[in-house]
Amino acid sequence: MKRQFRIFAYILYLAATVLTSLNSESQIDLSKRCDSNGICANLEWRLLDRFRPEFLEEDFEPDTEWKITRSFPIWANKFYEPEGSFHTFSFYTEFDLPVGFSENSQEPGIRFGEIGEAFEVYINGKRIAQEGKISEDKVLVSRTVRGQVYEIDKKILKPTRNKILIKLSGDPRYDHTGFYLTSGYDLGYYKELIYQEQDRIGLMLMGIYVTTGLYHLFLFLKRRKEKHNLSFGIFALLLGLYIYTRSSAVFENDVDTRIVQRVELIALYILVSCYFTFMSRLFNGKTVPLIRYYSAFNVLLAIPTFFAPMYVCEYILRIWQFGAILFAAPVNFYILIRGIRHKLPAAKRLFLGTIVITATAVFDVIDSLVLNTGIALSKYGFFIYVMGIATILAERFSELHVKTEELNANLEHRVEERTKELSETLEIMSRLKDQQDGDYFLTSLLINPLGKNNAEGDDVRIRFFIKQKKEFLFKNVRNEIGGDLCKTETIVLKGRKVTVFFNADAMGKSMQGAGGALVLGAVFKSIIERTRFSSFMKELYPERWLKNSFIELHRVFESFEGSMLVSIVLGVIDDRTGFVYYMNAEHPYSILYRDGIASFLGDDVFYRKLGSQLVEGTLSVQTFQLQPGDVLFNGSDGRDDILLETTDGRRNMNYDETRILKIVEESGGDLERIERQLDREGVLTDDLSIMKIEWNGKIPRDEKIKLPKRDEKNLERFFSELRNGKETRPSALKELAFAFFRIRKYDKTSFCLHEYLDAVPSDELMLGYASRMLRKAGEIHRAVDMGERLRIRKPRNARNLRNLIRAYKDLKNGDRISKLEETLHSLNGRRNDRRFG
Repeated sequence: MKRQFRIFAYILYLAATVLTSLNSESQIDLSKRCDSNGICANLEWRLLDRFRPEFLEEDFEPDTEWKITRSFPIWANKFYEPEGSFHTFSFYTEFDLPVGFSENSQEPGIRFGEIGEAFEVYINGKRIAQEGKISEDKVLVSRTVRGQVYEIDKKILKPTRNKILIKLSGDPRYDHTGFYLTSGYDLGYYKELIYQEQDRIGLMLMGIYVTTGLYHLFLFLKRRKEKHNLSFGIFALLLGLYIYTRSSAVFENDVDTRIVQRVELIALYILVSCYFTFMSRLFNGKTVPLIRYYSAFNVLLAIPTFFAPMYVCEYILRIWQFGAILFAAPVNFYILIRGIRHKLPAAKRLFLGTIVITATAVFDVIDSLVLNTGIALSKYGFFIYVMGIATILAERFSELHVKTEELNANLEHRVEERTKELSETLEIMSRLKDQQDGDYFLTSLLINPLGKNNAEGDDVRIRFFIKQKKEFLFKNVRNEIGGDLCKTETIVLKGRKVTVFFNADAMGKSMQGAGGALVLGAVFKSIIERTRFSSFMKELYPERWLKNSFIELHRVFESFEGSMLVSIVLGVIDDRTGFVYYMNAEHPYSILYRDGIASFLGDDVFYRKLGSQLVEGTLSVQTFQLQPGDVLFNGSDGRDDILLETTDGRRNMNYDETRILKIVEESGGDLERIERQLDREGVLTDDLSIMKIEWNGKIPRDEKIKLPKRDEKNLERFFSELRNGKETRPSALKELAFAFFRIRKYDKTSFCLHEYLDAVPSDELMLGYASRMLRKAGEIHRAVDMGERLRIRKPRNARNLRNLIRAYKDLKNGDRISKLEETLHSLNGRRNDRRFG
């Protein structure tokens, strides 16, 4: 083994000796001077912070003002304090030609390792090269070139004391203003220098990287889930771009080299971020936060590199280089060591490759910071490493291909198994669907009797239709199920025939909504039956009956603790007078259609859905007097939840709640036309139910009267005529009630009040008078009934509350008194707040 190593070392020594002898014969190192004995010393260069044309004269000799240096690199800012962003310098040296150099037929040339930003090269007073453009105060086109070779006319050269003068301009704050590298400054034969400078290996690597990058980007486009291919593809492309900007080939194009330098730096920052992103995704399946932070750091460095002056970009590069040493290398080793510990595939191979690339990268960083030789070892280390990664990815792809072939080989068997599994699953699903449809059917059978139209009044005509969103087929019978429900019944309250109705929408779709509708219908049916068989409930006024029913429904649904909510309009219609009592629990507003115009009714008060938290003290019953021919529509929110089709074929949800008013008006209040119009408007997205209530009764004829002389005899006579008459005259009954009250005929007062309020139940002012008159007449229970009727309609009527408190005091009902006094006190408090606030 030692013998083989010695042989290898000896071969390297011979090769180096041969190369050195070849270079010494044909090339002149402009950084060193060697004598005939092979003893070399650094060549003396002189530097001055200005340029004059006389420097080009043949007899010119530098004076003591010129600064002397014997070592490369030669940066202008090392010798002169930077002043401003532009300055012109002169560089001067002399050289002798080797013996026999001029006798060769080849044309001579000169090579510069790196020089910039704009310069002119003169040999013996003759200009042989010019790069860049300048004005009086700035560099217009920068040409900081690397490894460029310029041809020299052989006639210019002399055997000894050849003078080189370089006029160089640039930003003195920028290290690249001058000779940036430690070597690569030679004079020799032009073709040989060109041949030596051709970086074939670098260009070959660039082509390999670009091909590899495009291939992995293609893989990513085919398999979007494998995002590590995207990171690696971008990394390989940027690496190829970076190598191109580092080669001398890029300077063959006549472009501003500041662009090349910026592209070089930005590609370097971003490709490192892509590399770490690739590693993180390869081993962790995602980009870990630490890598994201480092990538953000690189992006922050890349942004100012787009526009900052080049000397600032140099400082940014130094920041990145220190970050690479302190952060990137340790993190890279940490990821790989962690992968080895977890026995992840290819982690060991990548770890060995990382050692190689880290060593070459550290050398390049140190060379950039200290040595400045221009030797770029990292491109070779990167090549070894990148090809290793590509090999690993190829192996993974090959494994996937093998697995795919195995799957294809067993595909027929797997398809049969899968088909069998799907058939069994479909059979199970079919049985479950039949069971579900059976449940739907049984539930619909239970709901149907609870949603019938049982109104019997001659003057009140009610019709409704329900279209549930969920349809199903059971035993070849098509049916539907949902949460919308309509119901009407005719009952007797206080000896008067009234029609009760509700239109409701239970929360949820299909079975959930149907469950709510089933509970609602059953509870309401129970309330109706109890009313018909309970003498107590039959003697309730409509206001009290409606409020009690509303509270009872609320309590039932409260027991479900919010899992079952119902919106509802619940109402009572006096068949004879057309007076409507109703309550709205977060249901769409009722619509009144009168004289061809549709408008919302009761849009000032509504309560939360049944099943929500109920506050009894705030409940009130709303009332409305129908006129002959009036139509009242109640409908669920399905009337608004329609997908409308636009002119361009798209569908948008309807958000205009007044649209239903236009539909009612256009259909003339006809229920079937409303249903058809809603179908034409768009696609229903929810259960839909609409109830139409039409009243065709008569309003009692009423005329103002003038009572005869108000003595008891005349009043008795008029009362008898009125009582025996065929028509009820409400105004007369009202006047007689006040007249009999004044002469203390309380029995006749009570009769007139009862008859008047039966005929005109909408007169809330008279309700208050009746309660007070009955209380003073000693009919306390009837006074309480009238007062409570008014309180249910107007719970904040302070005068009525005070009258009720006095009545309950006569009945010695302390609980009721305290509750009413508390309400009255809160009303007085609010008035004081408004007065003094």
